[in-house]
Amino acid sequence: MGLMLGWLLVLGALGEDPPLGMLPLGVVPATAPLLQIVTGTEIPWSRVAGAKGTAVVWLSLDCPMARSSLPGLVRLASHCGPQGVALVGVFPAEILPGGDATKKDKAIGALRAKLLELAVTLPVLIDHTGELQRVLEARVTPEAFLLDSRGKALYRGRIDDGYSARLEHRGRVDREDLRLAINEVVAGKPVGVSVTRAYGCALSRPIPARNGSPGVPTYQARVAPILRAHCQVCHQPGALAPFPLTRYEEALRWAEDIRDFTRARRMPPWLPEQSVPLRDCRRLSDEDIQTIGQWVDGGCPEGESAPGTIPAQAVRAPDAWVLGQPDLILDPGADMEIAAEGPDLFRCLVLPTGLKEGCYVTAYEVKPGNQSVVHHMVNYLDNQGRARKLNDKQAPGAAGAGHDRGPGYTFSMGPGFFPLTGDLGGWAPGSTPHRLSPGVGYWLPPGTDVVMQVHYHRTGKAEKDRSRIGLYFAKPAEKITRPFQVIPVGAPFLGIPAGNVAYPVSGKVWLAEDCTLHMLMPHMHLLGKSIRLTVTRPGGQGEILLDIPRWDYNWQEHYFLDKPIALPAGTKLEVEAVFDNSRLNARNPNSPPRMVLVGEGTTNEMCFGFFGLTRDSGGPVGVRLASKGLVLRRLGNLPPQVTP
Repeated sequence: MGLMLGWLLVLGALGEDPPLGMLPLGVVPATAPLLQIVTGTEIPWSRVAGAKGTAVVWLSLDCPMARSSLPGLVRLASHCGPQGVALVGVFPAEILPGGDATKKDKAIGALRAKLLELAVTLPVLIDHTGELQRVLEARVTPEAFLLDSRGKALYRGRIDDGYSARLEHRGRVDREDLRLAINEVVAGKPVGVSVTRAYGCALSRPIPARNGSPGVPTYQARVAPILRAHCQVCHQPGALAPFPLTRYEEALRWAEDIRDFTRARRMPPWLPEQSVPLRDCRRLSDEDIQTIGQWVDGGCPEGESAPGTIPAQAVRAPDAWVLGQPDLILDPGADMEIAAEGPDLFRCLVLPTGLKEGCYVTAYEVKPGNQSVVHHMVNYLDNQGRARKLNDKQAPGAAGAGHDRGPGYTFSMGPGFFPLTGDLGGWAPGSTPHRLSPGVGYWLPPGTDVVMQVHYHRTGKAEKDRSRIGLYFAKPAEKITRPFQVIPVGAPFLGIPAGNVAYPVSGKVWLAEDCTLHMLMPHMHLLGKSIRLTVTRPGGQGEILLDIPRWDYNWQEHYFLDKPIALPAGTKLEVEAVFDNSRLNARNPNSPPRMVLVGEGTTNEMCFGFFGLTRDSGGPVGVRLASKGLVLRRLGNLPPQVTP
């Protein structure tokens, strides 16, 4: 499933598009001063400009859209430099703190170190006087300008069409606008398309009100508690989101986005529009949304903390476990090194538990080591040593395409062996660790290895990852009588025709005995448009368990029911979904659209509804593919039957 990823938590379009803008009329003077980040010294524009022209891209490491553009800009700079067109990245003046020179030098040093870590090799400067921003009338990052040899703008707008809206990445690039404009200038031709719409983050942060007006909520008293309760689980250093929201200054930087995304109910991410009661629902109340809007519209006053409140900065440490210290931590023992480019990598990491006796696990927690490359994980169980044999057959470091190196073996369709001993859930962006209901647990037979299959995607630079799993065992006083079992309900199809804007699929099974439902997880890929899980009891009407009208491949969760639901034998479990394989789907990986076949790759498709069940009488859950058909039992090892 990043952004991503890195995040690149692909959210959705909000409000109106930014204005298209016009070519600036001003000319950048040769004496315009800029600050070199590498040396910390000031140089004039004439030292930056190329013989045939100069491309300027405004940058911010706080902005996920600007940060994701860096690898492509490095490649573009190496392409256009030898042709006489310089490409430079420019940070606005506000990146430098006020105060003495020591503070500014420290800020420049920190920025220099970060750019080195990100392998940014193109010239990067700071518009420390603001003159360049004023002349070009720059508004957002990453906004691009192409200037001729005299400093007059020939092009302004986006780098390419990778974003279809603010923070909405299309998953592909069809037109590289800046590169095309540079090629036209090099060829001595006029720029065909001189202005495009640039989506990005505002170059200048808002100026807060010194004192809040009567009735305007303040950050410390009213807004910080909302962000802490609903946002900081992801928006903190080292977590999933691309920027933190743990301090007033950070909330101020993103204030308008916080207001707009919460008003549109695109943040916090919560995809179900209709469902049975679920645990840890992240939907904000109307009152919370109104409070945030009033704070932003009222000038973002900071205020003072309300008596007895916890400071917003009191967030969980990046390496802390949400459910507390696990009873057993499974670690692959070495870093996985992921090459900068190549196809997606599906790496199976064999994690021995060392269990001498079988036991129940009442919760697990997955900690991705590097969320910019970990798309999702699936955890399989093996107590017959089959994964170890596959691991031994693959030479160390032979991880597939490019120069991937690390533990484990590569296998894309599942773990490479069948039948499974069992499974232990997985992780995807948005997944929240949960404890199972009392009396319920995942069964781990003795000698079990957990096979953690990690789906890695590339970021354009070499990355490292060391993901781990924490297991929480049932305590001696806990009586576990029912093993937790996941039943997949697939919607069968062979392929999705090109151009079809609403291709429906569905699948269903019937329970062979009385069961209890605990968890739901829908799953599709990039062409997914909507998905619904329903249940129909014998002789009854269909009931919606979970309805997601706007599917997002980058935010898939295990939805645990607030209260388990009893389902009698003969109950029908059904998944219904719609795919969009047209040009209208901004996430369609193919342009023009083409037939997409069933498969496990990101650019293939599939549709499943996963139902987390326990069988009331114990033993493996059985289902029928027809209401009176043969009973198919869940494969895998279960403990000796315990009487509930």
